[in-house]
Amino acid sequence: MKYIHFIPYVNRPDLTILALNSIPNLWENTLLVDNSDNGNLAEEIGPHFDFGFTVVRPPVPLTTAQTYNWMRFIAIDQKTDFITFMHNDCEVITKDGDNLLLDAAASSFSDETQKIGWVHQDANENEDLFCAYKTEMLADVGDWDWLCCPFYFLDIDYMKRVRRNGWTIQRTPGIMCKHHSDASSTIKSSKLRGLINPYYFSVSDNLINIKWNKLGGDWSNL
Repeated sequence: MKYIHFIPYVNRPDLTILALNSIPNLWENTLLVDNSDNGNLAEEIGPHFDFGFTVVRPPVPLTTAQTYNWMRFIAIDQKTDFITFMHNDCEVITKDGDNLLLDAAASSFSDETQKIGWVHQDANENEDLFCAYKTEMLADVGDWDWLCCPFYFLDIDYMKRVRRNGWTIQRTPGIMCKHHSDASSTIKSSKLRGLINPYYFSVSDNLINIKWNKLGGDWSNL
């Protein structure tokens, strides 16, 4: 099956190196999206690897939702069967966990008895920490909500829309990951982002509640 593995990056090259070292079987299909301030990810991590993956720098740094939507566009444009994804502060700690995710995606997405469109690691939270999305599902559900959820709650919003469209999200037993810094490593590693973040969070929290609690998840009700 044809797939691309995406890792978005803003900062913490040290954690990105850990992430990459934990998924060597995906390197050949890995695309790192460099959303850093200075665009020097390749130089930061290059000395640590004999490159088997690709680093792409967008024309401008993208928000979280824009990054996801660019991934979606590439998946559909390149006619992949699915894409895999991980946070750059995620480390797969299960031996051969990268192949386990590929096997789970290939098996689940080809199962015609169930409409499975999203598989993720063995956890109750962080469904996008290390996961796979079926391209057919991405085309059906549409873009991540870049207006309401540029940074926060976009996974929750998308999950609701995925289920509303009749797709199933499946947990994959046996794949465990470590989320470094107890998550939000990007924000915790930047004083400026730490200062700005509470305001984004508050606005996003209000918007997601308006969207789903007052409008039933559909902005067209306005």
